[in-house]
Amino acid sequence: MATPAHFADGISNTKVGNPLYGMGQLDPTTYKTWFNDFFGWTAGDWTVTETQVGATQAAITGDGGLFQMVNSAANNDYTSVQWAGGSGATIEPFLLDSAKDFFMKARFKVSNATNAYLMVGLAITDTTPADVTNGVYFQKAAASTSLLFGTEKANTASTATITTMADDTFIEVGMNYIAQGSGNAVFRGYYKNSSGVWVNSGSTLANTNLPIVTLTPTIATQNGTAAAITTTIDYLFIAQQR
Repeated sequence: MATPAHFADGISNTKVGNPLYGMGQLDPTTYKTWFNDFFGWTAGDWTVTETQVGATQAAITGDGGLFQMVNSAANNDYTSVQWAGGSGATIEPFLLDSAKDFFMKARFKVSNATNAYLMVGLAITDTTPADVTNGVYFQKAAASTSLLFGTEKANTASTATITTMADDTFIEVGMNYIAQGSGNAVFRGYYKNSSGVWVNSGSTLANTNLPIVTLTPTIATQNGTAAAITTTIDYLFIAQQR
C-alpha cells in the first residue's frame, strides 16, 4: 500500500469566511447524503408494497451488513421498499437540480439474473415503483442480464447499459452527474470489474429527462417467471450537492 499523505493541520473544502473554514475537516453539510449499509432493518422506516402473500424483507447475516427481499413463487410477484423515515408519512428527501452535482453508488445481487426485474435508486413514492414514472436508478429488465442506469421524467426515460449481471453474484455500480463548469453536463455510469477496478462504462446520459420532483430511495424487484426471486442489497449511497 502507498504511504498515505498526512495533513496535520487538517483539510477544508470551504471558503474563507465560512464558519467551518478552520474546522480542519471537510464540511459535511456541502452535500445532502443518504447512506444505508443495512446493518439492520426497521420495517417502519420504509413503505413496503407487495402483490403476494409470503414475501419477506429482512436484514441477514453477512459481511458489511446485508438486506434481503424474497418474493413468492408466482410469475409477476412483486415487492418494493421505499424510504419513509419512520414518520408514518411520505418522506422524499431528494429534489434534483440540473445545476447541482449528484452521485449514487450501490452493491447488490439477484438470485436469477435473467428472470427478474430489478430497480435500485431514487423514485417518487408509488405503489408501483417497478413501473417508474420519475426517478434516477440502476435497472435490469426481466428476460435480460443487462444492467442499465437511467433517468426518467414523467414516464419518459433515458437509459444506457453499464454492464451485465450473473446469477447470485454481487455487482458494484455507480453513477455521477458533474454540473459545475459544464454547459452540457451528463450522467456517467461505472462498474467494478472482477479485478476490483472501477471502470467507466463509456455511456453517458444528458439531463433531458432529469426529474425535477421530490424522490426517495427505492428498491423494487419482480419475478419474470413462476419462481421465487431473492434480491440482496449490501449498500445504497446517494449524495447531492446543496
